[in-house]
Amino acid sequence: MKCFFITGLEGFVGGHLGEYLINNGYNVGGTIFGPENEFIGKFKKDLYLCECDICDKNKIQRIISEFKPDFLIHLAAVSYIPFSWKEPVKTYQINLNGSISVLEALKNSSPKTKMIFISSCNVYG
Repeated sequence: MKCFFITGLEGFVGGHLGEYLINNGYNVGGTIFGPENEFIGKFKKDLYLCECDICDKNKIQRIISEFKPDFLIHLAAVSYIPFSWKEPVKTYQINLNGSISVLEALKNSSPKTKMIFISSCNVYG
């Protein structure tokens, strides 16, 4: 059985993707940044769920090391344009440094994991 790990599981795309994968028999884990929302509550019992800031290199490394996914789908990012204008440094830290933390964790803990990076036009602010 293939294992998928989704960063940004609490988002619209992450939540729907997680639900789809679970409904199709895959093992699914993922990170959420804050408290879980009610959408995740619908399938929480079937998840390996971790509250984690992807900028926390040690924590994301530990989580990936424990789960050892076959695929990591990276969705965690700041995509709200007004926030990116108001907090450009924080946005940069999350979107770039957080992504680097995820990549380093894969390299160090699960190098055979395939990473799928999904983005949008919102990254241009």
